[in-house]
Amino acid sequence: MDLAHISKLKLVLEKAVPGNISQKRVNDAYQKFISNDNKEAAYYSDPINPNDL
Repeated sequence: MDLAHISKLKLVLEKAVPGNISQKRVNDAYQKFISNDNKEAAYYSDPINPNDL
């Protein structure tokens, strides 16, 4: 994640409702990052499609 933009990401994700699986995965990865759950690396084994965001 781009830590320089974490405050902007927080604002977007607090208001957004995930509309598809890729968006849900981004939201889940963000929530894990915020809660210091270091298991977010599992998402890299199956990349998120940026076209779905």
